[in-house]
Order: sequence, then C-alpha cells, then structure tokens
Amino acid sequence: MKKLSFLCVAALLFASCASEDNANQSNKSQQDTTNVPTVTFVGYQPETTASAKTRTTATHERGKAAKVFWEPTDRIWVKNDQGTFRQSDPATFPTASNKAQANFKLRTSYWDGYYKKFNPEVRYVGTSNNVNSVRIANQQTQTNPNDFSHLGVAGDCGTATAQGGGGDHQFTLEHKASYLCFVPRCTNASIGANLKVTKITVTADKDIAGDYNFSDGTLIGKTPSNASKTITLNLGSASPFTLNTTTENLSVNGAYMVLAPGTYNLTIDYEVKDNSNTAISFTKTLSGFTCAEGKIRDVTANLTPKEIGSEIYNSYRAFDAIYPYTDSHVISTPYHGATNTGTHEATTPFFKTLPNINEALYYVKNGDPHWVSSGGGVYVNEGRLVTVGGLWLKKKSVILAELKASGSVPATFTETNMKEQYMGTDYRNSTTGGWTFTIHTGAPSNIGDYFFLPAFGECGWTSNKPESFGYQCLYWTSSRYNDNNYTPLGQVYLFGYAIMCGLTYASETPSPIFNGQIHWSNQGGGYCAVPFQ
Repeated sequence: MKKLSFLCVAALLFASCASEDNANQSNKSQQDTTNVPTVTFVGYQPETTASAKTRTTATHERGKAAKVFWEPTDRIWVKNDQGTFRQSDPATFPTASNKAQANFKLRTSYWDGYYKKFNPEVRYVGTSNNVNSVRIANQQTQTNPNDFSHLGVAGDCGTATAQGGGGDHQFTLEHKASYLCFVPRCTNASIGANLKVTKITVTADKDIAGDYNFSDGTLIGKTPSNASKTITLNLGSASPFTLNTTTENLSVNGAYMVLAPGTYNLTIDYEVKDNSNTAISFTKTLSGFTCAEGKIRDVTANLTPKEIGSEIYNSYRAFDAIYPYTDSHVISTPYHGATNTGTHEATTPFFKTLPNINEALYYVKNGDPHWVSSGGGVYVNEGRLVTVGGLWLKKKSVILAELKASGSVPATFTETNMKEQYMGTDYRNSTTGGWTFTIHTGAPSNIGDYFFLPAFGECGWTSNKPESFGYQCLYWTSSRYNDNNYTPLGQVYLFGYAIMCGLTYASETPSPIFNGQIHWSNQGGGYCAVPFQ
C-alpha cells in the first residue's frame, strides 16, 4: 500500500526495451522479470501543500506540506497497446532512503504486450488482484497514531491517463475512494491522560463498504456486493490512541478510514477505555455529510466525560424536602406528620412542580416507556467511566393528544384533568402499594415526542454519594403514600411514590428490568426530583 497525496502528481518514465524475449512466455506473468525485457515506470511522489481541511497522509501536519511515499508492496496496472491491463512488479526504490520515487516494471513481449502508444491508462486498486474490482474493507486496522499505511489494504484506488510518449510519460493520479481523518480530544487533562480510543465504528444510512465494480474507474453510484453500511476501524494498543490532548493533535491520536464516496447520515461510535480497561462509548452524529471522491475530511470530536457535580447532586432530595439531599440543611428539614385523611400531596414549592401519582400513571401506562443503555452521557464516577442509561417517556401533551384521538378521554379533557384523576380514578388517596409497567428497549423512532430521564440512581443515605449511578432511574412524584407510616425512635416517617426502573445491579453485563414500577419508598431516600415535560 502507499502513503499517497490526494490529487498528487506522479511523474513516470516509460523505458521501452529494444529486444524481445522469444522464449516460452506463456506462463511468465508471475515470474521474476530480472532477465526478461521490461518497461520501467518511474513513479515520483512530490510534496503537496494541503489546506487546513485537507489531509493527505499520516505524515501531514496542519498547514504544512504533505510528504507522500510509495510502499514496497505497491503495484500499478497499465493498459498495454493491445488493450489489456497488466500488473507491474512490486515497487522498488533506486534510492533506499527516498520512498517518494519508485520503479515499477512490466515485461514486454508478444504474449505480455507492448507499451509504445501514447497516453496509456494507469490504475491503482490497492491490494486487489483484479484491475476491475476494488474492495473497501468493513474491518480496517491502524497500528499507530497518525499512520495511514493501511490505505491500500483498506480500499484505496485511483486512475490516471499517462501523458507524453517516446519513453517519457507523466500522470496525475486521481483517487476514487473517500477518506476520513478522526481527531478526538478530551478537554479535561486530568481525565484524558487515563483514556484511550480503541475502536471507531461508522454507520451510514447507505452502503459505504464492499466489493465495487471498478471497470469504468469510479465508485460513484455503484451498488457493491458483500455490502456493508458499517465500517469498524480497530486501533492498535502497542501505541495507544490516547485522549491525553485538550486540542486536536494528529500525532497523539490521528486515525484514518477509507470509505466509498457519497453523502450520508453518519453515526460515529468511539469506544474508549480507562486504566481499569472499562469500555464505554461516545456516540456522535453527522447529517448530510458529504464524502467526496478523492478527498479526505477531518472529523473532530470532544470525548470529555462529565464529572458528577452540582447538576446531579442538586437533583437528589428526600421526599418533599426543601433543599437538595446533600445540602447540610436537609439534616434539619422536619419530617411531616402523617394523617390518613384527605388528599396527601407534597407541600414544598419545588415538589409541587413534580408530577403527582395520577400524572405519573399516565406517563408510565400511556407514555410508551423505552429504556436505553446510553443517552445520558458519559461520566467519571469514583475514578471509573460510566455510561448513563435512562428512560424515554412521551411528553404529557403528546399523551393527551393521543388519548383524545383514540376516544379514551373526552375532547374537552385537559392537562389539569390529568392531575385530578387517572382514567376516572383519583389515586392521590390510594393505599395501593404499587403499579408495574412494561418497558421497551432501544430509543423510540419519533424521539421528538419524548423526553429523557437519565439513570442517575440515588444519593446514598450515609455516603452522600451517587449509588446505582448510570443504571437505575429513581424519580419522586409529588404524591405521598397513605399507609404504612411508622415511628422508629419516636419520629414519624412518610412514604412517597416514586417511578423506579433500570438495571438490577451494576455490572459489565447487567440484567435489564423490563417491567418498571411505581412504588412507595421511605421519605428519606435520596431519589431524583425533577419536573417532567
């Protein structure tokens, strides 16, 4: 394979041999050409100045010239005077230290053909043994950062028409694949030093890899066989692709991919591991992203995990508490006395903004709950990476519109009515222990109709730290449970209803709870308290 510039000029000299070999040549296509008449193509790889948005090879630095090289395994195909493409021997180098110039030999004979005509066609098809076929690999491997030496193996290809004659020809190689250069970063230096990218997976809405017919010298508009909409770039571990950089830095983690040209909606998944070898994924999307023929595009990404800060701690509260759970004021917040008469709802201004039990039932029974294992972001918790899952629920306005459309409620039914009763019954006075609801897995298709509850778990009673973080949703309603009050140590405790769902335990391969529940919980539990949409 070669490290080539895109739209780079390669000067070739065609040195035609005067003599012909009259010996038996019928089986010499794979033989050594040392002692047979040959024509030599001398290929030059010049430096090509690149703009900030154009990458050429692994040796390229932004704003500087790109150094391009041939590889010892490179071969070219040339159409002989008889109209047949013949493959050259592997590249050799007149000067060992100068890989920008290489010689390619093709034998000339009655059987192999001659190269006396002007303007012969030249093709490069990477490692393919068929001049009319190019394979763009759906599994690509890069060993070292900022090294595109896997270019040919991954599916690079190009065409040219040699100009000139009389033994002196030049051509401009036009690359026909498209290329991506990934340059991720982590803006938190203390975290990034412990992280490395191990895999990049690109998924498109159309085929981007497979076996392409290259008989007309283009990949555009082609439907490949063995087609794939996904390409995975596996990154080497011997020289880690670290995130120990707060800015884009090719030498630290530059990663390259070959794909078919086209305009795509791309989903890019970055697999990242920390020092404990915990693997998590950052997912990015690009819509209407054009990958032009013969061009390379930078793809930057901020892969900075979030730190657990006030955003999360301020969401933890005891039931009907005035202050967040970790605030010192919570210690002096009185527990409310318990009675079994009347409607029992939260009394603090903030908790009154939460859905009550009737509204919560609409959300979980009619809101089409969907559990996803990611979507709430990537965090660092206790020094380890955690991908936060969560629950998608339909918005209240969407639920109400669908209930009206189905005739389940009157056309005059309002969101205020949803607070007062669930399908004809007011559960604010209920002593029911709980309700279950079914959860689907995977994100809903019409995601604009939904809102997301991240799986922030709860704040520990004694630790004052997040527990079950990333894999459980525990969210208070504004409704109290009207039974099972008890008075240990002479203090009255209440129970509040909460929406509960998620995974059964923190594990590398946790088991999902497919049936969530609304259930009462001790007032002192540090669950999440947030208004719903």
